[in-house]
Amino acid sequence: MSDRARLEAEIDATREHLAETVDALGDKLDVKGRAQEAVAEADKGRIAILVGAAVAAVVGIVLLRRG
Repeated sequence: MSDRARLEAEIDATREHLAETVDALGDKLDVKGRAQEAVAEADKGRIAILVGAAVAAVVGIVLLRRG
């Protein structure tokens, strides 16, 4: 590999690394987006708890009626 080709490959790799770094910094600075993701995750947890409670209630009612 010639010096020129090696240098161009190194520049391309550096550009790619820099682009990844800029993207990561952009994600960290997106406070609104991160907050929305946190709320969405919390809502998923609440929904799972409510579904579990509803299933438990239905099973309890069925068992009480059979007994």
